[in-house]
Parts: sequence; structure tokens; C-alpha cells
Amino acid sequence: MQGRIHDRVRHRTSDTSCGLCGISGLEQLRKPVAGTPPRPDAPVTAIFAALAGLRAHQPLNAATGAIHAAAACDRSGDVLAAYEDVGRHNALDKLVGGLAIRSTEPPAFILVTSRISFEMVDKALVAGVAMLVGISAPTSLAIDHARAHGLTLLALARSDAILVVNDPFGVFENGSEGGT
Repeated sequence: MQGRIHDRVRHRTSDTSCGLCGISGLEQLRKPVAGTPPRPDAPVTAIFAALAGLRAHQPLNAATGAIHAAAACDRSGDVLAAYEDVGRHNALDKLVGGLAIRSTEPPAFILVTSRISFEMVDKALVAGVAMLVGISAPTSLAIDHARAHGLTLLALARSDAILVVNDPFGVFENGSEGGT
């Protein structure tokens, strides 16, 4: 048995990462972010609509059940663009790149089917969106980054509830519907 295990040992070096891998300390994460995100103008009902409609934009996930998505959504909750990838960061990179190529106005919000990390908040800030919404929990670094730069951050999004993590404009205070 031990011989068979040694025959299968593989040695590889890889340089891909989410952004944190390979840095020597968290102080290396601090970099300037241009501008402040705008005030969100999508009501909470738009988030519920986007959640309900997202599956229609996930053919790879429908086939495998193991693919992440990142979607650009308008203030009504319609999915304007969605990208899938086995990696949650890659799905968001594809979306931000697709939006940049189109040279359109930033969407009302970005919805991700994953945990929200520091890097994902950073990418949302680069994309110029008002709000980042995830179906899972954010990391503490993501929360700190969103707070430091004024990004509205919502998490644990479900069909009937959303956790308001950072609401710098008070859009979702006291159960308000948000919007302008």
C-alpha cells in the first residue's frame, strides 16, 4: 500500500490565490480605494427578486450543483449579467471584467452566491457599486473593509430575510425598504 501512495505523490507550484495567500502580513492589504460608493437605491424587495431569479442565470450550477455565481442587478432586482465559476473570486472577477468591457453605469448591487471576503469587498469597491450582497456570511476583514470605505454590505441573504452588516447611509434602518 505504501508503495502505491508514493507512486501518486505530485509536486506542483501554483501562484493563483484570492489575494491573501502569499502576503507576509495584513498591513499589505491596505491600499487606496478611489472614491466612495454611492447611496444604494435598490429596495430590499429588489434583493429578494434577484435571489429568486438568479438560478435562471446559473446553467453550470444547475448541471453540477457546485458552481458559484456573481450577478449584477438593477434596482428592480433584475439580473443584468451573471458569471459562474468553480471559484467565487473568479466568478466576481468575470463579472467586474464584463461590466468594465461594457462601459456601463455600475449596477444597483452585486449578488454573490458565497461567503464575502475582504477581496470581494475590494472588487465591489473597484466596480463602483453601491451595495454587495452575499448568501453567506462575511469575514471580519470584509466587514472592516466595507466599513472603512462606506460600502453597504448585506449578508446571509435568503428569500425572506437579510442580515444588514454595514449600512453607512441608513437605507435599511428600522426595517425600511431602502431606495430613493
